[in-house]
Amino acid sequence: MAFPFKAFLATGILCYILIIFFSRGFFSIFNPGDIELINFMESKSLLYFSGFFLAGFNILMISYWQANERTRKALTVSLSRSVIWLPILIAVLPLIFGSEAVWICHSVSEVMTAVTAGVLIVSVKRKKENQKVGF
Repeated sequence: MAFPFKAFLATGILCYILIIFFSRGFFSIFNPGDIELINFMESKSLLYFSGFFLAGFNILMISYWQANERTRKALTVSLSRSVIWLPILIAVLPLIFGSEAVWICHSVSEVMTAVTAGVLIVSVKRKKENQKVGF
């Protein structure tokens, strides 16, 4: 499992670096004449995409647990990405930090989902260790 995790992490980091340096050109493809919109998208993209490197990890964990018939864990992480953390963050962060905070909600949701997956991974490891000891 280490290789896929590293590959997803590296791909996510590479994509974020590309967004940092080439987002203006990318957004210009879709809106070639609207400089104001391109400037807006460029300014918001760094916040919006900052947690996307974890999306690959989250999706990998969902796929791994589905393939190994651990559907409860897969469903927990899957719902965490879109149904649990994101609506809560969209409701709370703008109230605390202002309307601009909506741009980071998706990335924070991915971080919270990765933490959720991490807790599930640790619980699986502890359960296996306890079974080996005889608890």
